Amino acid sequence: MIAVYFRHMDQTDQGYGPTGFVGLAVAQNKSDLFWVIDEFCDPYSVEVQTARKGGMCVHLTQTGDDDDEDPERSEWETSGMLPDPFHTYEKWRKPKW
Repeated sequence: MIAVYFRHMDQTDQGYGPTGFVGLAVAQNKSDLFWVIDEFCDPYSVEVQTARKGGMCVHLTQTGDDDDEDPERSEWETSGMLPDPFHTYEKWRKPKW
């Protein structure tokens, strides 16, 4: 299992750098990891960092009687273990897809 934090990199007011968006991706292999990140942004425009620990919890609520309907996310929390996407002292690296 591979678990990484990823930060989106793009053109900002200060030049090319982190945009502030950071996510957590978990997959069985590198190819699957690519497609998990692709659900959020361009995998070629990210830097990654190994996720040592962390977590999230989402409260889902059913909005109707239809079982096929997607639940709404009414609340969410993270463990506070997310890295700061703007600090370069943390070991961010470009993935080798």
